[in-house]
Amino acid sequence: MSEVAQPISQMIDRLPQTLDQLSAALRRQLSEGLIRLDDAP
Repeated sequence: MSEVAQPISQMIDRLPQTLDQLSAALRRQLSEGLIRLDDAP
């Protein structure tokens, strides 16, 4: 069980950093016009 729980715990610990980096990259691409949001209903 420890062999499985430890890597999962490490992934969970790193999740906030991963989400921050993803958010920064998406915001940068959005500001550069590389992507756009589709707000249509």
